[in-house]
Amino acid sequence: MSILTRFSISDVGVPSRRITLALAALTLGISTSVFAQDLTRAARDAQLDQNIRGLSQVRVSLEQSDRPIRVLAQYSQASADPAASTTEVLPMTGLASATLASASQRARNTLTAQGITNVREIHGLPLMTFELKRSQLTAMAESGQFAIIVEDKLSKAYLGSSGPVINVPALHALGGDGSGHTVAILDTGVDIDHPFLNGRVNEGACYSSNFAAHGATSLCPGGVDNATTVASGNHCTGVPGCDHGTHVAGIAAGRPDGAITITGVAPEAEIMAVQVFSRFDDVPGGPNTCASVGTTSPCVLSYDSDQIRGLQRVVTRAADLNIAAANMSLGGGSFAAACDTDNAALKAIIDQLIAAGGTTVIAAGNDSFTAAIGSPGCISTAFTVGSTTDADNISGFSNLSETVDVLAPGSSIESSVPGTGFAVFNGTSMATPQVTGAIAAIASCARPGTTVAQIEAQLVATGASIADGRPGGSVTKNRVDLSAAAAAVGCATLPEDCIAHNFSNLELRSRGWWIWKRWWIVDGNHLLFYFGNNGAEAQESLDVIRQFGFTDTCYIGRPDASMQYLRTNGVVPSGPHGSLDCITFNRAGVRIEPAGGGQFRLTDGVSSMLMFPNQAEGDEAVVRINQYQMNRQCFVGRPDASFTFWLSE
Repeated sequence: MSILTRFSISDVGVPSRRITLALAALTLGISTSVFAQDLTRAARDAQLDQNIRGLSQVRVSLEQSDRPIRVLAQYSQASADPAASTTEVLPMTGLASATLASASQRARNTLTAQGITNVREIHGLPLMTFELKRSQLTAMAESGQFAIIVEDKLSKAYLGSSGPVINVPALHALGGDGSGHTVAILDTGVDIDHPFLNGRVNEGACYSSNFAAHGATSLCPGGVDNATTVASGNHCTGVPGCDHGTHVAGIAAGRPDGAITITGVAPEAEIMAVQVFSRFDDVPGGPNTCASVGTTSPCVLSYDSDQIRGLQRVVTRAADLNIAAANMSLGGGSFAAACDTDNAALKAIIDQLIAAGGTTVIAAGNDSFTAAIGSPGCISTAFTVGSTTDADNISGFSNLSETVDVLAPGSSIESSVPGTGFAVFNGTSMATPQVTGAIAAIASCARPGTTVAQIEAQLVATGASIADGRPGGSVTKNRVDLSAAAAAVGCATLPEDCIAHNFSNLELRSRGWWIWKRWWIVDGNHLLFYFGNNGAEAQESLDVIRQFGFTDTCYIGRPDASMQYLRTNGVVPSGPHGSLDCITFNRAGVRIEPAGGGQFRLTDGVSSMLMFPNQAEGDEAVVRINQYQMNRQCFVGRPDASFTFWLSE
């Protein structure tokens, strides 16, 4: 290659620079005709880079290494019709099978004629992967068969007692358990025999690659590059990281069984296990792929193209399996904003799953970025999850940016690993399946007609607001509150224990004399509230009942009720409380936590609000607070209140 090709293409077309460069060529004894050829080649390459999206970056990658790279290409319209545009893409949807088959065959024939190897179509889509050498780049680009050519990027699994924090028990109390729905786990495979998963892996698939230039070998059964049996979704073995998918699946959909007392978010959901990783081995003097991503060899990594194949299978099976969400706890890179252009093919499949009624939940990544996240979580239509601690701080390892949709706990999460055991992992990988499971669980109890998009909207809108307090952090996002989101879409299956008042008959009655006098609020002949010898508090309480027009009293835990709340025509009233003794609390932070001695505390994360003798009553309290959007607890006669009531936002 002429040394003059090292000059920038920006020099081309500037007369003074052309003269200078030409003189330099003559001085060096280089033919001006050769120089002219170099200029022509540079101009041609610039035009190709302009016409074919992603080609310039592929060119840079090839110039940085003597090894071939693996590319992911989308057909041009000319691949289907030679008279059509070579720069416009063949669309991802709406293609007749005959048209796609013709385009695939024409593109394959072109690559074969150019000596390009390892060609793989992505069935049903106008996409193809192949191995590309530097010497083959120009001819391939000039063929006009492809409108987008990008490097087939690699992702790694994001590794770096959350249930009560996000109100999983309260969600389960509402009937939100995932029954009738499936979660798809695109990962390193799932141990289909683990007791925590209870034989609920009802669908499997594997998409993995053999690519010697990267040191990659397939992890599918028998070394094939794809399979769609249940067994093919089983966890990989023999490589660090093969336990990742089983851990993720347990968080999303694990179920208590015998001595196993922990639970996943959607314990009755079915599981589709999709293995999308390949094994990589670094070789001295050869490929060093593991080292290039900062891990030891051997390692497991996932190609974009295998993720696309996996998601495509999820889309295909979405209707039959009623798939609510696909989980992708993987990724890489750094993107400060949406990365749709860099991931056009993957975005198209994510959008297809949305159109099919599901969603793709993706981890933000574990590089501690405060203003960027990884790919594919940066795709605008993905539902992207960052990580928090149980103390509601941003996890130190979590990536975060405005592209993130929600937060969930991802620090010190216990779940299943292959065999029969359990382990504690950290990472946005652990936060993500909590949201995946939540979508399936809420979908199982939501009012008829509720869409996954509506569930996502409530997960975003409810929950505790968490600001990134790390150095350089400026982003604030909501940590999910599952019972609040569930209540907002109609999950309220718990029967209420309520007694109606005859408002017109309410009155104070007393019995006895002097210090032995006792006071009640009654409804005709029915005793409603007892105040002992405190007539003043009885009168104040009756005034409150009349002020808000309370028509019934509801109880949790009778006969010795642990909580009471009053309603007005079926709702907890709102409005100003004036001079009444009320404490405003943060409903988004309300949860139940153990308080010792078999007791459970209702707290908003700042102060203790009520004590309960068991978790079931506490969980119901959380449900009712969210159901009626209560945000004030009011009292008559503190500190030993004789009458309590609640007001809503």
